Amino acid sequence: MTKEELVSLLGSWENLFLLNKISPDPEEYLPLLMEIALEGKDTSSWRAVWVADKIMEQHPEALLPWRETIIGILSRIRHGGKRRQLMRMLTRCEIPESSAGMLFDYCQERLFLSEEKVAVKVYAMDILYNISGQAPELKQEVIQTLEQLAEQFQGAGIVARTRKIIVRLRKEIHQR
Repeated sequence: MTKEELVSLLGSWENLFLLNKISPDPEEYLPLLMEIALEGKDTSSWRAVWVADKIMEQHPEALLPWRETIIGILSRIRHGGKRRQLMRMLTRCEIPESSAGMLFDYCQERLFLSEEKVAVKVYAMDILYNISGQAPELKQEVIQTLEQLAEQFQGAGIVARTRKIIVRLRKEIHQR
């Protein structure tokens, strides 16, 4: 399948069909999907991210070649759905030390934007938690950030998620 054929399928929103068509060898199409996803700003770009994310659910290691590129472009992504899917992908992989600081700051920023969707905030919390697993000295900072978030936002989903992660982090701190 060529890039043009893939874009055409993405444009028809037949993503479930597309997913079934490429599922026998999804990694063959992943480079094309990620090229479309990362270079575009149109609807097919977001749909390519969605399909790529579904493939990466089954093959998390397939994200590794694009991990740092995704981290590098996150701050320029304006489409909420595309940002959500890219952050969801990042929750399933180890973050390179070279990019961890930038991603940590980005996720903290997303948490306190009132216009940000709840799903993006949840993935931001998960990424912060994952980074703190790689850099335990950040666990206390993540706890403080999440406590502040729970005080500022009254949404039940955000408060429940912050409490869950805070409990995990405190338990990890006490086990050390």
